[in-house]
Amino acid sequence: MNLQGHIVEILRMVEVLMESRNRQKDLAEDVGTTQATINRILHGAMPSYDLGKRLEILYEQENVGRSVR
Repeated sequence: MNLQGHIVEILRMVEVLMESRNRQKDLAEDVGTTQATINRILHGAMPSYDLGKRLEILYEQENVGRSVR
């Protein structure tokens, strides 16, 4: 998968994670980052590898069996 594909996949995970939260700040607290970072991801920025992995783990915990794609 190319970089653009990874960005799209992370964006979709964040969008799904936001469905169960009222605020970007809530998701940020759940993965140990800031609301501003979540906002940047929602606008197309690539997170750090570590943050991307934390988002992926949280997504998998909350969405067992649900595909990102």
